[in-house]
Amino acid sequence: QRFQNRFQNNPLSRLKGTNMIQCVGNWGRAIVARLDPGDDLLDSIMKICADQKIRTGVVSTITGAISRARLQHFSSDQEKSSALIDVIEIEGPLECSGHGIIGEVNTPMMGSTPIGVGRYVHGTPYIHVHMTVTSHDQTICGHLMPGCTVWSKHDTSHFTIMLAEITGVSLEMAVDPELEKLGTGRGLFHRLTQA
Repeated sequence: QRFQNRFQNNPLSRLKGTNMIQCVGNWGRAIVARLDPGDDLLDSIMKICADQKIRTGVVSTITGAISRARLQHFSSDQEKSSALIDVIEIEGPLECSGHGIIGEVNTPMMGSTPIGVGRYVHGTPYIHVHMTVTSHDQTICGHLMPGCTVWSKHDTSHFTIMLAEITGVSLEMAVDPELEKLGTGRGLFHRLTQA
């Protein structure tokens, strides 16, 4: 009761335009996978989600090393940059750690046209992972992009990811066609519904 009143009395929670949505689901299956040296990390997560038919879930952990990182992050000059984001590529080997969300791309109006920096296509898994990579002299954090390649000095790697399914909730990456027409990439949003 006290916890609930604290939020009901918060003036920020009544601001016009507040679009917070809460849905309640249940933990489903947990998938633990060991990846092979040379595997693309994002492609591997997408394949596991497709194989296991995970429509909504979490990437609870990514632990291992990569030979190359490709991450999306905010542009260093928001004032002058036409794109609000940049993609950085770093050669390894690099230690990495990550976590994120799993959904499904729901953009029928776009057909097979890829959207967003992740080049997502309607009907495919949507993977939004924040990753931190570190070398002997730098640490970088950003969104996981294609091009992050699993590395191991052993034939059988110890690179492990853990995914968990969430049931009773639907998370979709959707597009607002009117905003997307402006060409700013700001038409993408997460649609969250009770399933």
